[in-house]
Amino acid sequence: MVEQADRLRRAARDATDSAEDVAKAVKAAKKDGKPVDKKKLIKSLEGMNAEQIRAMRKSLDEEGIDLDDLLRGQPRRPGLKEAKVRLQGDPMLGDIMALKGHQGHEFSNGERGALDPRRCGGRVRGELRQNLGADKERLREILSKYDGEDLEKFAKQYKEETGQSLSDLVSKTLGEGEAEKMGLISHATPGEVKEQGEKDVKAAEQLAVADPDKPQRLDKNQCQIARDQIIEAVHGVHLDSTRAEKLKAALANKTPAECAYIRGLYKQETGHDLDQDLDKALSGGARALAKARLSGDPTRIAVATVEDAEDSGLTPWTVDDGKMKASMKELEDPAMRRAVDETYLRRNGESVTSMMDAKMTGRDRDIAKAYARGDTVAATELEVEEATKGGLMNGIHEGIAERAQRTFGIDTEAATRKLANFALGPLSSAAATRGADKLGSAASRSRTVRSTRSTPTSCSSCSRPRRIRAIARASRRSTRSAPGTISTTTCARASPARARTGASSAPTSR
Repeated sequence: MVEQADRLRRAARDATDSAEDVAKAVKAAKKDGKPVDKKKLIKSLEGMNAEQIRAMRKSLDEEGIDLDDLLRGQPRRPGLKEAKVRLQGDPMLGDIMALKGHQGHEFSNGERGALDPRRCGGRVRGELRQNLGADKERLREILSKYDGEDLEKFAKQYKEETGQSLSDLVSKTLGEGEAEKMGLISHATPGEVKEQGEKDVKAAEQLAVADPDKPQRLDKNQCQIARDQIIEAVHGVHLDSTRAEKLKAALANKTPAECAYIRGLYKQETGHDLDQDLDKALSGGARALAKARLSGDPTRIAVATVEDAEDSGLTPWTVDDGKMKASMKELEDPAMRRAVDETYLRRNGESVTSMMDAKMTGRDRDIAKAYARGDTVAATELEVEEATKGGLMNGIHEGIAERAQRTFGIDTEAATRKLANFALGPLSSAAATRGADKLGSAASRSRTVRSTRSTPTSCSSCSRPRRIRAIARASRRSTRSAPGTISTTTCARASPARARTGASSAPTSR
C-alpha cells in the first residue's frame, strides 16, 4: 500500500514537472510570436499513464493553458494522431501509433509492379521493398524501450492494433538485419510449420466446443474450400483490390473456430504462416481488414472496415467516400455501432464522426453520419437528393468550398460555383438526368407513358409499326436524294411518290 502511494506521488511529481516545462515553452512561444513546437509537446506526453495525464491537465489549467487547444489545428499532420492517443494515458498504444505514424509510405504490390526497376533505369529491386520516407531515428527510439518479454508483448499488441506484424514493419523500415537482430524473424522450416498446422487444427476443433452453452459452427468442408480460395488469392497474380475481394468472399460469415481451422489447414498445405504471407500480399488497410476477417470477430471486422475506408483516401486528408458510406450502412445494430465507435476512439484518439467531419465534405459526409447514428431514412433522403441534383459536380464544388474555408479561411463559393457551371454544366445536367432515371421517379414514368401514347405509332402510308430505328434508317437512305426532307410519319416501305408527298415543305436538291 505504501509502495503504491509512493508510486502515485512520483507519477504526479513527474507530470507536474512536465506540465511546468510545457507551460514555459508555451509562454516563450507567445512572447516571441511563434507557434508552439508540437513535436516537443508530443514528446512530453510520451510514457505518461492516465493519472499523469490528469495531473498534467490540472497543472496547465491553473496556468490558463488548455492542453487540447495546443494540439488542435491541422489534425491530420503526422504525429498529432499519436498525441491524441497519448492523451488517453496508454503509453504502449501511443508507441504503436508513433510507429504507424512514422513508418513512411509502404509500397503496394501494384506500385512495385509499376515501378519495376527493370523499367526505371536498373535501380536495385530491394529498394522498392523499403518504405518511402520512414523516420528511422524515431522508429529506433521507440523500439529501444522494449526487449525480452516486453518486446514480445509489444509485438503482439502491435499486430492486434494494426494488422501488421512487427517483424514486417521493422524489415520494411530498418531492414531485415535489424529485425533479425531484435529476434523478430521466425526461422521455422516448412516441415515445422506443417506440424504446427496439425496442432492448430486440433485446437480449433476444441475451440468450437469449448463453451457447451454456445458451441461454434465448424463446417470442415467449407473450411477446406475457403483454404483453397485463400491460397489462390494470396499466391495468384491479382491486383491488390481483386485479391482483397477474393479474401473477403472466402472468409465471409466464418466463426472464430472456422477461422482458426482455416489457418491450420493453410499451414498444413503450404508450409507457410498465413499472417506472414498476407504481410507480403497486401498493405495498409486492406491487410488489416483481411486479418480482422481471419479473427472472426464482428467488432474487429467492422472497425477494420472503417479504417480501410479511411486508409483508401487519395490523400491523408480524405477518405474513400464510397467505402465509408458502405461501412456505416452495414452497422445496423446499435450495440455494434457503439462498440465500433469506442474501439476507434481508443485506437485513434477521436470518434468516427469527428474523423468524418475532418476528412469528408458535403452530402457524402451527411449521408455517412446519418448511417452512423442509425438514421437510415435521413440517409436515403440525402442519397435521393444527391442522385437527382447532379451529385458528382455538386460534390466537387462543395468539397472545394469547404476545404478552402477550413484550410485557408477563404470563401470560394461564388467563384467555384460559376466556374463549375461554366466548365462542367453539361456533365452536371447529364448526371442529374442519370440520377432521375436511376431512381425511376413515378412522375417521370407517367409523363413518359402519356407522351408515348400521344405520338403516332404507325406509318401513315402502310400502317407499319413505327420504330425509332426504322425511321432513322429511312432518314439516312433518303438523305442521298433529299436531305432533311424525310417525313416523320412515312417509313421506308412507302413509294418515292408517297415519300415526297409526305415530305416537309423544305426545298429539295439533288
